Amino acid sequence: MLRYLPDVELRDTLTRLLAGISAGEATPEPRLTRTSDSYLLWSAIPRTGWLVASILPAAAVHGR
Repeated sequence: MLRYLPDVELRDTLTRLLAGISAGEATPEPRLTRTSDSYLLWSAIPRTGWLVASILPAAAVHGR
């Protein structure tokens, strides 16, 4: 599914986060990650190897 994201940096960030979950490096506490154009509020689901993420465009956060 990630291959359909048009933002390469966002796709690479999510891929890295998923790899960390698979390697057992992530905990279920919510976290905030920033890319050039977006904010990701995410949380790992370690048992499943999944993550839940809300993606907000940086322009929406910094705009009016």
